Amino acid sequence: MTSSLRAIFSTALGSWAAVAFWSPQALADCALMLSNPTIDFGVLKRDNLAWLAGRVLLGERSLSLNLTCTEPTELTLYLRAHAADDDTFRLSTLGHYRVRLRDAVLDGAYVALGELGRLGELPVRAQNSMHWRPERGLVAMRDGRPVQGKVLQARLDVVAVAPRQALRVRDETLWQALASIDVPQAHVSEAMTLSSTVLPVSCEPLLGANGRVDFGQRSVGQFSRYQETRLPAQTVALTVACDGPALIALRMVDNRAGSATLGAENSFGLGLDRGRRVGRYTLRLEDVRVDGWSATYATQTGSMGASWSAAQADGVELSTGVWSGFSARRGATSGPDDLQHMSATLSVAPVIAPIIELDVSEPVLLDGSATIEIVYL
Repeated sequence: MTSSLRAIFSTALGSWAAVAFWSPQALADCALMLSNPTIDFGVLKRDNLAWLAGRVLLGERSLSLNLTCTEPTELTLYLRAHAADDDTFRLSTLGHYRVRLRDAVLDGAYVALGELGRLGELPVRAQNSMHWRPERGLVAMRDGRPVQGKVLQARLDVVAVAPRQALRVRDETLWQALASIDVPQAHVSEAMTLSSTVLPVSCEPLLGANGRVDFGQRSVGQFSRYQETRLPAQTVALTVACDGPALIALRMVDNRAGSATLGAENSFGLGLDRGRRVGRYTLRLEDVRVDGWSATYATQTGSMGASWSAAQADGVELSTGVWSGFSARRGATSGPDDLQHMSATLSVAPVIAPIIELDVSEPVLLDGSATIEIVYL
């Protein structure tokens, strides 16, 4: 009996095409520059996660903005990007980011920043540091009023976060978003690209004794001639170790499919001996423990996760057509919970065909083989 690891992959990629909004007539010849328009939050690894307000912190980046015009101009800046909500912008399908503009200097003197909606509206909430919000502009202000100038310099702080469930990717996944900073009065725009790479969680199943269960040699006289014979079950330790919290289930593959003497999903074949079916065996997980849980309850699905059985604590029988997961909540029907380290005892119980159905003129080999696969949900 062996254990193996198999993942089911999918990739989600979100992006946005920048759209520039221009005023009918440019009032000055201006140039806009960002110190680093390509913002890469790097590779997100589960073994070194940072958290911010209950969410995974993808990273924080700072860059400088420099806007230079040939003539004094009232400068209002818009961040054009897909909105995640009223305060943040979307990074792929689940992540989001915020942008703060601060330390604004106009023609060598510090200015406040006011928030407004459409051009021509009166700015509100003038502050020295402002979060950019979707469909809101930021304008340089002094003494409570917008001011004109030729050179505007400022700092941008970009912070990206994602909920825990966003980490449940089944393949290396690139998160990406496109944005632009527009200055309608100056007829200029500068594009930005934001990205982060999320690596899938990796779990490794391990069976004790290298996954080998040996029932030894037995004489023909120990077996029934006309009835099946049940051998005493043997156990082997099973552990699952993940490099971070993972939502997983166990799935069985019978490597001797078609050789079981009973055609049921929970019956695994013992192979063929000179064309004769030797018998079958069942697999049962018992004494399942998950690190950090006070109790562990098994839940199963025969519909590839569409619905789950109520989680119970009396062990779980493994089948080829059923996925088995684990919850920290008795009776839960929402499926497994995240886990990182799990241990259990795997009980192997063979049933041998009646001797009259076998050729015992030579030794009969019990040749069962199954694979434990991990399904990433």
